[in-house]
Amino acid sequence: MDKIIFKNGSIVECIPSNKSKRSIKIRYYWKYNEKTQKYERLEIEPDSEIDKIIKTEEYYRQHPDEFAEKVLGIKLFWYQKMFLKYFLKNKEKLLWLTKRYY
Repeated sequence: MDKIIFKNGSIVECIPSNKSKRSIKIRYYWKYNEKTQKYERLEIEPDSEIDKIIKTEEYYRQHPDEFAEKVLGIKLFWYQKMFLKYFLKNKEKLLWLTKRYY
């Protein structure tokens, strides 16, 4: 065990852990069961195919300019990247403003 001793005399002991669950983000998806006619919550295993797809989808939602360059094959200038990020961040506000005037 590691000990951290502060100037005021207090001691903090660090306990080593091999199976830390706080660092793993648990993901779920809902599946419809026809026998019970209810939705069931199923856990997605880390590093599975579904987990990789969800991670790439989340990444490209946060980085739309890289999505346009890699997937669509469009080369964007710096001001186009800024506009794309701004538009997608404030999409609801901008659409609401356009609906008011039409």
